[in-house]
Amino acid sequence: MTAFAATPCGPVTPAPVADPALAAVYAEEGQGELSAGNFEAAAVALSLALSLDGSLQSAAASRQQACLSLGERSLEKADALMDQARWAEALAALAELPQAPPAARALLEGVCHFQLGHDDAAREALGRALKDPAHEPEARVLLSLLALRRGSARAAEEQLRALAQGGRELGGSLSSLLRQASRGGALTARASVFGGVDSNPALAPMGAEGTPSGLLGFTGLLQVVPWGAVSPYARLAAGGREYPAHPELRTFTGVGTLGLQVGRGGDRLAADYSLDGVLFGMAPYAVTHGPRVEGSLQLGPVLVFAEWMLRFERFLPADAEVFSGIRQDAALGATTVLPAGFSFEVAWSLVRDEAQLRELALLEHGPRLSVAWTRGRVRAAAGASLDWRSYDAFDPDLGVQRADVRVRPSVRLEVDVTDWLSLFVEGDGSVVESNAEAVRSLRFAGTGGVQLWAGAW
Repeated sequence: MTAFAATPCGPVTPAPVADPALAAVYAEEGQGELSAGNFEAAAVALSLALSLDGSLQSAAASRQQACLSLGERSLEKADALMDQARWAEALAALAELPQAPPAARALLEGVCHFQLGHDDAAREALGRALKDPAHEPEARVLLSLLALRRGSARAAEEQLRALAQGGRELGGSLSSLLRQASRGGALTARASVFGGVDSNPALAPMGAEGTPSGLLGFTGLLQVVPWGAVSPYARLAAGGREYPAHPELRTFTGVGTLGLQVGRGGDRLAADYSLDGVLFGMAPYAVTHGPRVEGSLQLGPVLVFAEWMLRFERFLPADAEVFSGIRQDAALGATTVLPAGFSFEVAWSLVRDEAQLRELALLEHGPRLSVAWTRGRVRAAAGASLDWRSYDAFDPDLGVQRADVRVRPSVRLEVDVTDWLSLFVEGDGSVVESNAEAVRSLRFAGTGGVQLWAGAW
């Protein structure tokens, strides 16, 4: 009796002396406990019945049912811990449940190891779960995420395509993950071209904006992350804007970055150094360089992130050299995923720009909010930021010690046409109120374009 109480679903050892009559009593008791939902008591009684009479097929079937239900119920504690993102505790609870269904337990173990960053253990557990067709979809999705984490987009794509070829229809989130895999990898590239209208490209004062101007532009990005989650990385980015009616406002930028990252997704830390160059009106305008540190931490359903950046700025034209100096940017925020494909982000940013002239040096801070929505091949986002900006000293040209308030709204809608091509429309603007009338401004721009993606390895 004691042995069966400890492991009610373990192997049944025949009693030294068979006793069919007593076995029938235990079988009846076990059936009653099973009907009442007392699965552990049912398994103990039915195990005793079978030890006394191994020919009781109905008792064997009922014991199997009780053990299956007991195993499923035993996973509830681990599920509850996982819902609270207590991954290590959930893993410990799973280790104490040998009677749980093996494939289901392996899948949950794989999830816990994945969240804890134990990639090898997660891969082994998910491989066991993969053998059960009922758990194959979830296991393949997690294996694809593991592949993306280590920078192998092709391996992730293979897992998801194997799932689709197995007769499973990929839902919206999995289709999105497949597109992410096809666009990712150790080497990724992205390019876009766009066109639209800008109401005030020169940021002329309110009431003197003139007529809206057409604009054309492009962006490009090339990134190498050779070793996945823990890896150095290199990035080249470029962009440009052309206003046909205002060739003097033509702008081109280029940025080169070298860095090191530890982790991807939720728990991550990265540090890099960038060199930026700007051409304005086809003439060299500014060169900046400096370090940046960013990190994020997953706290249950909330992702907390922070960033700090230092820039040594040098403006090259003689009339702009006084803007040269040291600039620091920092931000602290959080984002969370909401039901129905929505996500929400809130952050507070801080800027300190120490220009050469004190009347140009400033302190800026304020909140920013954004809401994003994803459904299948469609993504939408809307956001706004509010900045209070104060300057260090009286400006003799403006006749005041300047203080500004700026609001910047933005919206974007993007639709994936294929795994490597998407179309987008977006709008952004800025409203600047100031105690210096000459710098009050109002600007809105709307653009639309096409974006291309590519990934390798």
